[in-house]
This record gives sequence, structure tokens and C-alpha cells, in this order.
Amino acid sequence: LDASCAYQPSVVKERDGLYRMWYRACEAPGPFGGPSGGTIGYAESNDGITWIKIPQPGPGGAALAAGPAGRFDSGGLTTPSVSFDGAAWTMYYAGFDTSGQFLTGLAQAPR
Repeated sequence: LDASCAYQPSVVKERDGLYRMWYRACEAPGPFGGPSGGTIGYAESNDGITWIKIPQPGPGGAALAAGPAGRFDSGGLTTPSVSFDGAAWTMYYAGFDTSGQFLTGLAQAPR
């Protein structure tokens, strides 16, 4: 999931001893050696310093994966921004299609 890149983190301290982080992850280098595609990975920490990647149900363990062909986010995902309101998680992210056009996506999940 993140063999080529792991960056652009969004960290939420849910409570003492539990930090949650979502980040951009890339499986392989893209053109010119830069990152390709991209999914959203997930990790946890008890101190905000040492992180453990926690595989999620998406392809390759992604918390959020690129959309199917023809969707606004079919080329990949980047820049997650996560918040928690006590009952639900909200993530805004940038998705891009195969022509390179970026749009804003929204993903939500209950606690």
C-alpha cells in the first residue's frame, strides 16, 4: 500500500493514548520517479510519535481507495483532512481522474 510514498498526514487525537492518522499512500513510483496514483492509508499511535500501520478493508489494506473507471477519483487520492464530531468521522480529500483533473471528495463513517 505505501511502498513508494507515505505522506500528507491528517492526525486526530481521539483520547489520551489513541492518535489516529490517515495519509496518502502510493504502491509504486509514477512517471519521472514521483508517486503514482494514491490511496488513503491508516495508522495508530499511543504517543503521537511511533506509528503502526493498521490494514483496512479496502484494496491492499487501504482506508479509502481510488474510484472505479470514469469517476472523479479514478486516478488516485491525496491530501486527506479528517475530523471527528463525537459520533462520526468526516474526511475531505482530493481525488483526481486519469486526465489529471482534481476535485474534492467527501467520505464519512460512523464511530
